[in-house]
Amino acid sequence: MILRYPVFILYLILASLNTAGQSVEIRDGILDLRYSGLPEKISNLNGEWEFYWGKHLLPADFRKNRDITPDIYADIPSYWTDYSEEIAGITATGYATYRLRILIPESDREELSFLVPIFDSSYRIYFNGKYVYANGVPGNTAETSKAGYKPFTYNLIPEKDTIEIVINVSNFHHRRGGFWLPMKYGKRDIADLEIKRTGLLESMSNGMLLAFLGFFLLFFSVFRNDRTMLYFALALLGVLLRTLFTGNFDILYLFDISWQWLIRIEYLSSFMAIIFAMWYFYYIYKDKVIPWISTAITVLFIVATILTLSTPVSVFSYTMLLFMPIVVVVLAYYLIRSIIAAFKHGGYRTLIAIGFGTLLLGVTNDISVSVGNKLFLSEYILSYTIIFFILIQVIILIYRWFESMQKEKKLLDEIEFVNKNLENIVIERTTELTNQKGELERQKKVTDAKNKELEKTISTKNRIFSIIAHDLKSPVINLSMMIEHLKNSNDPEVQKSVINSISQQADFAGNLIENLLIWGEQQYNRIEYKPEHVNLTDLVLENFNLIREPAERKKIKMTYSHKGNPTAICDRELINIVLRNLLSNAVKFTNRMGSIYVSVEEPSIKDGMIYIKVKDNGIGISQENIDRILKDEIVESTRGTDDEKGTGLGLQLVKDLININKGSISVKSELNRGTTIKIMLPSPTLKS
Repeated sequence: MILRYPVFILYLILASLNTAGQSVEIRDGILDLRYSGLPEKISNLNGEWEFYWGKHLLPADFRKNRDITPDIYADIPSYWTDYSEEIAGITATGYATYRLRILIPESDREELSFLVPIFDSSYRIYFNGKYVYANGVPGNTAETSKAGYKPFTYNLIPEKDTIEIVINVSNFHHRRGGFWLPMKYGKRDIADLEIKRTGLLESMSNGMLLAFLGFFLLFFSVFRNDRTMLYFALALLGVLLRTLFTGNFDILYLFDISWQWLIRIEYLSSFMAIIFAMWYFYYIYKDKVIPWISTAITVLFIVATILTLSTPVSVFSYTMLLFMPIVVVVLAYYLIRSIIAAFKHGGYRTLIAIGFGTLLLGVTNDISVSVGNKLFLSEYILSYTIIFFILIQVIILIYRWFESMQKEKKLLDEIEFVNKNLENIVIERTTELTNQKGELERQKKVTDAKNKELEKTISTKNRIFSIIAHDLKSPVINLSMMIEHLKNSNDPEVQKSVINSISQQADFAGNLIENLLIWGEQQYNRIEYKPEHVNLTDLVLENFNLIREPAERKKIKMTYSHKGNPTAICDRELINIVLRNLLSNAVKFTNRMGSIYVSVEEPSIKDGMIYIKVKDNGIGISQENIDRILKDEIVESTRGTDDEKGTGLGLQLVKDLININKGSISVKSELNRGTTIKIMLPSPTLKS
């Protein structure tokens, strides 16, 4: 159902673009409408125009010499380099004349409009022997020519039964010459509607691109750790700039920009769009091959950017010959990959495949238009297919968010179920022990030890149940209230504050659940120890990224250094949990504008150990609590400097996981001065 509406929108856009037609063909330089009449819709003047290479002929030249013979009847629209087989010695640079005669019925004298596109790279046009317009200055040499781009519309009431169009074209500034977009014509009222329709579609397209650009930039400003939104926004900026500097060249209504910079910005924005789109695709759809390809393409297009800024159009325009196939190949790769994923997993992956298919359609169509061919449509449609692709991405983001919320609710329900059943088990166990009191008295020496262990277990479990019942229930209730508050508020500042609070509550609940599950596995000795050589620098920096947002909120400075080889023999996942807990605690119990310092050091080859030190200048830990932690006693949770909640399990879990990794831990702290925690892990360096 969610797929039906965006597909219908795309169909309407593409259908509205495909309004131009041509019922009568142009043959041998003549469009004969005497028997068919004027068309009832805008039509393309495509077909066989007279083409005169190396000549700028004027309408008077044709009246004086009616025996002038064209070099060829050229297929329009196309570049004149496409005529190299028919005309020997033709090159991209040079000048030529195009001529077309339109025969209209004697009884039909309605006002006509001619929509003239841009030419590479300058032209002047005559209607019925009258000069009406020029773009740039067409000349016979590079010195006498000046390039220019701007579409043009000319209205004409036929006074005779023949309309003659003569166009002098010069190109000494681009890698191609001629015109690759169709000239259109039609009745004045129909043409006016066509111009308004095209302008409306372009305005809507640019407006939607600008709105989505702002949306994704806002999203990134709230969730700084999610770089995908920044990459997508920058890719959209490239697309938006490209649409403003091509097509109807809407940017010229705002600024007077030279022809060279029109082309430069068109190319630069295209490079920008593909570079950031590549990195967005990679971070959204992880792939082992694409990082290398993305890096290579980034470097390649940076070089192309330098060429575009430092060389003339006639040189850097060749970079587009590299750009176009790369874009097609990359999109084709992602399309194939997404189709395979859609067949395997279904769901929203089908939307992804449709999105890439539509994007590939838009790119290939625009490339074919830019080289003077018509693959699907004769119009540029990439901006519209990109809008469709954006809609699909928004739908997928909403779907994933909803799916994440459902999983979180399911996890909370499972924890509540486990909580109730564990309480019943404890009650049954306590009753059983009471009934066996006589037997326990006869075996007092054995049962004393067991009773102490059992009391510790019951105390620990009751503590966990208390945490689940109180600390976890509280953030869940708070989340519900905050979400309701967020729905009812339109104040951006209030929304931002509520979102930050929701983030804190979710972080706390997630950390509590993870620590409880790991602690429970450790209590039953089910944690698997899988030692390997681990680069501690990578682990520290990964966890820096995870806590960067809460640290930035408190303006806490985080630094890291290492001495010697920062490699330890340990279980990567377990030490990752250790570092995450230590750094989370450091942020939680450090005041605003405070600092956290992490160092890794291998002080001695003989020592055979590597040290990790986490130091902060926070509120510190009392010696009493340090002693209780080292004796495996669970301490009461302490609230952080911003009233963040704790569970009392963090350091206890750290100590247990360090022991599993055959290491040790020491804690030094001074109230209101800070805490230093040192972890020792085995080093791969052999003892001498």
